[in-house]
Amino acid sequence: MKILKALKDKWNGVDNYHPNIGKVQYTWEDVENTRKDVENKMEEYQNTVREDQVNLKYKWEDVKSGKITEEEYHRFLKEYNEETHKLFKERKITYQEYSARNDIWLEELEKSDDDEWIEIKFQNKKEEAKKNVKDLKYKWEDVKNGKITEPEFRKYLDEYSDETDKLEKEGKITLEEKLVRGDILYEEHCKWFEERDKLIEERVKQIDLKYKWEDVRSGKITKVEYDRYLDEYSEKTDKLRKEGKITSEEFAERIRIWNEEYNKRLKEHKTRLVEEDKKEVAKPLQKVHENPQKELQNLIGLNSVKTEIETLTNFIKIQQLRKDKGLKSSQLNYHCVFTGNPGTGKTTVGRIIGAIYKELGILKSGHLVETDRSGLVGEYIGHTAVKTNKIIDSALDGVLFIDEAYSLIAGGRNDFGKEAIATLLKRMEDDRDRLVVVLAGYTDEMKDFINTNPGLESRFNRYIEFPDYSDSELYQIFELNLKNFDYHLADNVDDIVKTIFTKAVENKDRNFGNARFVRNFFEKTLERQSNRLAKEVKLTAECLSEITESDIID
Repeated sequence: MKILKALKDKWNGVDNYHPNIGKVQYTWEDVENTRKDVENKMEEYQNTVREDQVNLKYKWEDVKSGKITEEEYHRFLKEYNEETHKLFKERKITYQEYSARNDIWLEELEKSDDDEWIEIKFQNKKEEAKKNVKDLKYKWEDVKNGKITEPEFRKYLDEYSDETDKLEKEGKITLEEKLVRGDILYEEHCKWFEERDKLIEERVKQIDLKYKWEDVRSGKITKVEYDRYLDEYSEKTDKLRKEGKITSEEFAERIRIWNEEYNKRLKEHKTRLVEEDKKEVAKPLQKVHENPQKELQNLIGLNSVKTEIETLTNFIKIQQLRKDKGLKSSQLNYHCVFTGNPGTGKTTVGRIIGAIYKELGILKSGHLVETDRSGLVGEYIGHTAVKTNKIIDSALDGVLFIDEAYSLIAGGRNDFGKEAIATLLKRMEDDRDRLVVVLAGYTDEMKDFINTNPGLESRFNRYIEFPDYSDSELYQIFELNLKNFDYHLADNVDDIVKTIFTKAVENKDRNFGNARFVRNFFEKTLERQSNRLAKEVKLTAECLSEITESDIID
């Protein structure tokens, strides 16, 4: 303590020095030397105080050598810390002695935080816990051997997991035992998923069509028989899914195969009908660009869809006006999800929406680019991003319409569809001022698809449901086709057509084609008329334009 007092006096003498008052007694070098002298003496004193302290009775090395348990060691450290505080409080040790004891305590406490030791101890406890944990009653091998069904096995694993949580909450098993049970459960889950994926993959490989479009072209089966077979295949697929006899992956694969074949059938007619399609109600692009709102209202049926789009248009207009007036406006989301059965006008309305967005100044061109899974997903690693970006580039300043979008998640965990979704979401953010995306497909499947990805949920919150056409609306579409192609019905034939449409609506299922059904019916009618007229010699304009009863009923 005398040393400290002497140093303090010397420092005070230096500290009171002022260069403008009296004779210079000390130089700046004296100040620096004194400061260093004080620091060195203080450090020396601290070390002396620490050496004077009684060393710890037990150290971390004693725990690792087995001389003392970890619990006893921590109890000792706690008592040592409490004793230090008590001695300092009673003024039996100086502040420097208190600090020295506290430093010793902290150093030992840090030693006890030994990750390697903790890991070894934890593994030892887990090894000990394994002796107390019984193995699973049922394993994946029992499913393969037919001892238990897959649903029963899945239920048993869930019950085992619930039982583990319950035992741990009730304090009947240790944390290590719970973790061991979790490891066992995880191993069985891994076996189950790995084997299940293999089984699904094998079953999916066996899913193939009995008849294909090539069989129609080769004359093995007629178009009518082919269409009937595709309808039966679709109905069977839907029935198997409802009865739980196929997995969601198998269902998606069967739908993919069905769509692939149906698209082949459509492509066969595309070249022949491309000019005719321009006149069809589903593709009045030039008219749409002139007055898209009027074109929307002129569509047959779809009253609820028209109301939804009118509401959306009005909302956009008002928000734009608010912005122009310097008022706060809501952040607009132009992306949509169109849900409903095939042939309900989703693509047509997608074109009209593009034209409306152009009219409102949201998009520069407002054109529509239609695609599906085959246009986005590649066949090998790295191919998907290239295909998806290429399609998106072609849709910039317009609308990208993705039909049956749910098929992007239909290929399992290693499928490239997820890469297409990720690429799409990134481009939607990067090009948010130049791209509007419309996703389309069956109602339930589309909702499930959107819910699988938070990125999709946040960007697609506007759903527009497309209802099926009524029998009277189907007849109006048929009449429009007749008018566009310069045909007319003979007397009393209209009642026959109406009856056919009424029965079709009454017996429809989820795969009913709606306007597509009318188009196919119209094409078959023209084919039958051509066969009838080919046998006649003199063909007037009236003959070539009239549809008779024999053309309707085969």
